[in-house]
Amino acid sequence: MFSNLQYLQHKRFIPLWRVAIFSLLGAFFMALMAQKKLSIPGTALQLSLQSLSVSLLVIIFQRKALWAVVVYLVLATLGFAVLADGSSDPNWFGSIKAGYYWGFLLASWAVGSVLATVRPHRFVKIWFCLSLNETLILFCGFLLLSYHFGFKQAWWIGVCPYILGALGKITFAALFYKFILLKEEDKSQ
Repeated sequence: MFSNLQYLQHKRFIPLWRVAIFSLLGAFFMALMAQKKLSIPGTALQLSLQSLSVSLLVIIFQRKALWAVVVYLVLATLGFAVLADGSSDPNWFGSIKAGYYWGFLLASWAVGSVLATVRPHRFVKIWFCLSLNETLILFCGFLLLSYHFGFKQAWWIGVCPYILGALGKITFAALFYKFILLKEEDKSQ
C-alpha cells in the first residue's frame, strides 16, 4: 500500500490554489473563444469557437479542464457576459442552447479521461479521441433541440450545419495536440 505522500506523488497532486487559478484562466479563455465567430459557407450561421476551446483546455489540463468549464458555466449563471456573442444569460440552463453548454461539461470530462487513459501518439488516433469532444457537444445540443423541435428539425438546425466546422476544429485540435506531444518528446531527449 501507498503511504499518503507516495499516494499524492503517484496521483501528481496539484495544490487547490493552482487548480483554482487554472480553472479561472481556462474559463476566461473559453469566454474569449466564445467571442470569435467563423462564417459557415452557404448559410447565414456563424460558428463560435467554444467547443474548440474545450478541446484545447482538455489537451492542456486533461481531466482538470472540467473545472474550467464548471467555472465558465458558473460565471454564465452569475450573469457575466461569457456566452457566445458576449451575451449573458443567468438562465442559460433553461435556454434552447443549454444542451450545447451541458455538452461542454460532459465533453471536458469524457475527452480528458480518454486522453489520459489512451495517450494517443498517432495523428489518426489523436483525431478520433478529440472527435469525441465535438460529437458529445453536438449530441447534447441535438437532444435538447429535439425536445423542442423534433428529431428531424433538430438535426437540420442543430447538427448538420455545424459538421464541417466541427471537422475543422477537430483537425486543428489534433494538430495542436501533436505539436504539444512533439515538444514534450524534444524536452525528454
